[in-house]
Amino acid sequence: MKREYLKQLNLTELYRKYGIVCVLILLFITASLLNENFTNPQNLVNILLQITPIAIIAAAQTMLIVSGNIDLSAGAVAGLSASLSAGALVATGSLPISIVVGMGSGAAFSFLSGTLVTVFKLPPFIATLAMMNVARGLVIIYTGGVTIRGLEPIRWLGQGRLFGVIPNLIILMVIVLIIVQIVMKKTKFGLYMYSIGGNKAASTAAGINVNRQIRLTYLFSGSLIGLAGITLNARMMAAHPGVGPGYEFDAITATIVGGTSFLGGVGSMYCVMTGAVIIGIINNLMILMGVDTSWQMVVKGFLIALAVALDIFTKRSRQNTLG
Repeated sequence: MKREYLKQLNLTELYRKYGIVCVLILLFITASLLNENFTNPQNLVNILLQITPIAIIAAAQTMLIVSGNIDLSAGAVAGLSASLSAGALVATGSLPISIVVGMGSGAAFSFLSGTLVTVFKLPPFIATLAMMNVARGLVIIYTGGVTIRGLEPIRWLGQGRLFGVIPNLIILMVIVLIIVQIVMKKTKFGLYMYSIGGNKAASTAAGINVNRQIRLTYLFSGSLIGLAGITLNARMMAAHPGVGPGYEFDAITATIVGGTSFLGGVGSMYCVMTGAVIIGIINNLMILMGVDTSWQMVVKGFLIALAVALDIFTKRSRQNTLG
């Protein structure tokens, strides 16, 4: 009986640690066989460039999901932050001011979502759904539906390369994920996220100011969402009012597919990067094969449903084994 218990426990832990890596490897091999252009070095670099805003937003979502929350407004807020940041850049010509405006607006909107959740007791889904519509409306009001151009000072970020080899956007993505990983794993602020997501009542009993922590988590994640909006400007050298909405779904999919538990309390930047690369490969392969955009949405919808189902199954299996 004890041997069987250990075997089941080990299988569950092995799946949690290495299952997603096996999926990534199999997906890469499959994509290579299905399309010969997939392994072209420039195409692989393009995949990493395309997932940069997704990975940064996914890092923000991971902090929230780990703490038992979520942000459905992330894509719309990223789009609004991109437009506000672009407007500030055109008006002042100052890149630092543009970055502060972009990240600050993202932080402010997400903090408002956190306030709706903690002070007014709205469910995270409802609070952030409301903010998503507010952000979408403000983008149109601010831009008048017109693309903002003239973002030359940010060209170095979107098109520059370190030593002429590694794109600056990819370097930025890696730095962001490393910083968030350190915050989540090595600071009291990060450990509180895991505690609240794992057991909110126990966290309150332990003396953690749960509501304050949730608001700060939304604030921090919002600054990352604003940064993601800036990376969109850097890639396109323009702020399009229609860009942003939809990124939250790819980010949530990447987060959950990568291994972050939708039930809270489990997740890391390793999950984010792995999940983002998987989403990037799937998006890229479907584009190379000429798959219609609608079918791409269908595939990603099934992916997130499957990932959540597997997460619930493995968590229950582990609890039953321990129990």
